[in-house]
Amino acid sequence: MDGKMALVGKEPIDTTGWFDNPSFELMVTEQLRYIFTEEPPILYFKFQYEHADDPVMINVDLPLASSDIQMVSFACSLEEAVDDVIFYFQHRDTGKVSDDKGRKVCGGIATRLHELANKLENAMG
Repeated sequence: MDGKMALVGKEPIDTTGWFDNPSFELMVTEQLRYIFTEEPPILYFKFQYEHADDPVMINVDLPLASSDIQMVSFACSLEEAVDDVIFYFQHRDTGKVSDDKGRKVCGGIATRLHELANKLENAMG
């Protein structure tokens, strides 16, 4: 069961201004909207299907390859995403997250990750 992704932004896919040909831009925009509606990106842990040194490496597959079978893949470590949140909110002098918004965001993420860790542990019996 792969994690099918859904478009959540308010802005639709739009290639206006990408090329010097407005009719081509419209054609590309319509095709991308169709492709992403019919076959949205898929999110999964890389470790599910192949060896990964980092078990929390997450792949995102996009339906942009030259065949229906192949996907364009991007990867991101869950740890890198957590590190990025910490870096964004941490105080530059202390290295700690101390402001109210940062503590709320980091605390919410930590709580949810604990819940997911418990779910994984419970699945193992």
